[in-house]
Amino acid sequence: MSAPLFLVSALPQREAFTLDGPEGHHAATVQRLRVGEELLLGDGQGGTATAVVTAAGRGTLDLRIISRGYAAAPDPAWW
Repeated sequence: MSAPLFLVSALPQREAFTLDGPEGHHAATVQRLRVGEELLLGDGQGGTATAVVTAAGRGTLDLRIISRGYAAAPDPAWW
C-alpha cells in the first residue's frame, strides 16, 4: 500500500513540521496515523516530501521530513 498524500500550501523547509488544519485532522483523526508511519506531503505544484510521524496529537501530527522531490508537469500537457 502506498503512503497517504496530504496537501499543504508550501512544503516545509526544515526537517520538523506540524501537519494541522483540515489535513492534520484527517491524518490524525480519520486515518489514525501513528508514530513511525510514513506519509507524503504535496504542494500541488509538483513538489513532494516524504515524512515520518514523530508524535500524534488531537487533530495534528508532528513529522520529520526524510526526503524531498519534484515532478515536472508532463510535456506535452495532457489536459
